[in-house]
Amino acid sequence: MSLVPVSSYYPIPLAESPSYIKKKLIGQVALLCLQEAAVFTAYVGITSLFMMASITPLILTSVIIFCINVFARSRAAFFAYQYYQNPPSQRKQELVKQTNDLESLCATGFTFLDSITREPLVNEMGHAATSILLYKNAKPQIYIFPFKGRFTLFSSESLRMIGSRLGQVASQVAVIAMGSILALSVSLLCIVLSHKFRASHPRLSDYGEQAALLSLFAQAKEALVAMTHFVKPGNDFTFLWVHGGIHPLVCVATVVILPIILKLFILPKIEEQPSPNTLNSKSLKARLSSLSSIPTRVKDRIIRTLKIFPVFGRFEKKVHSS
Repeated sequence: MSLVPVSSYYPIPLAESPSYIKKKLIGQVALLCLQEAAVFTAYVGITSLFMMASITPLILTSVIIFCINVFARSRAAFFAYQYYQNPPSQRKQELVKQTNDLESLCATGFTFLDSITREPLVNEMGHAATSILLYKNAKPQIYIFPFKGRFTLFSSESLRMIGSRLGQVASQVAVIAMGSILALSVSLLCIVLSHKFRASHPRLSDYGEQAALLSLFAQAKEALVAMTHFVKPGNDFTFLWVHGGIHPLVCVATVVILPIILKLFILPKIEEQPSPNTLNSKSLKARLSSLSSIPTRVKDRIIRTLKIFPVFGRFEKKVHSS
């Protein structure tokens, strides 16, 4: 992956005095730390609602990660300050790499906290939502145990109409499968957003990409463990294998292949396709010239219709002004 410019992480106007640059960088670091503290507090607070064990280890973990990120981000800002002092080109390249490495470290810390709070909660939300859809009075209860595991309890006594059509076994398989399906869907969405915002919001891109990769790794690992004697009770992929006939290797292949296809084949093609906003007056002229076989009266009606839409209206004005 190519390095992100320092100006994308720490944007500073050109030709400013060193004192202004230093003040601006301090302000940016302080704002980033406050934002991260708010996100960490929200993650820990929401996760604590589903915990039966002590919340102290989770709080200590978040505080340690936050302190490491404050130090790393302060160092990154220091390197950014040196970068804006116009050092030699070779030193500039070193500063860009050091800044990228430190920002990546911050993203790794954030992702670790995400993997023990948000990620298991998303997985269990998939179980809970599907149980409500298929069972009457399911009353799902989610329990999160950071660093240990998680599970969802629900009542499976009475099926709804959709569940009755599927049957008891198929309904249970659907409830178990939807946890991993939802987690996989969120990971793929994170990859898409990471690709889209790589240039404009590199930090969000780092967070999204690393969170997606860690979540995918955790799912693949859990599926592989289902085939060994180290499997723990409640392993979703063991249940899918025994009751649904879905082999864990199929799950691993799905978790690995889908992100690769998305990253290497789908996203580059989407990026290459021009959006309507990239059209210019010449392309519009070419489109209008292709209507030469259509009577003038019909052509005028088409053009008047296109004027209704702002995009085509702007391009039509460019055609007349050229």
